[in-house]
Amino acid sequence: MLKVLVLFLLLLAGVVLGPMVAGHQGYVLIQTDNWNIETSVTGLGIILILSLLVILLAEWILPGDYPDPEPAGDSAGRVDPAPSVPHRRPHARLVHRP
Repeated sequence: MLKVLVLFLLLLAGVVLGPMVAGHQGYVLIQTDNWNIETSVTGLGIILILSLLVILLAEWILPGDYPDPEPAGDSAGRVDPAPSVPHRRPHARLVHRP
C-alpha cells in the first residue's frame, strides 16, 4: 500500500512539475454568458481530481441509507420487469410424508 502511495505521489509531482519546468502548460478557457474561467491544463486536472476526492469523502462521511435509483429503462421508456433484488438460492424442498 505504501509503494502505491509513493508511486501515486511521484506521478502527481511529475504531472504538476513537468509542464512548469517545460514552460508551456496548455490553456483552458471555459466561457459562458457571465463567467470566464481561465486555467492551465495541469490546474484543471488538479481541480478535477480534488473535486472527485471531496465528493468521495463526503459520501464516506455522511451517514445514510440511500435508496436505489429508479430504473431508467431503455430509449423507448420500457423498464425491465425483473426485480432488482439479488438472486437467492432456493430452499431445500420439504417433503411431507403421511
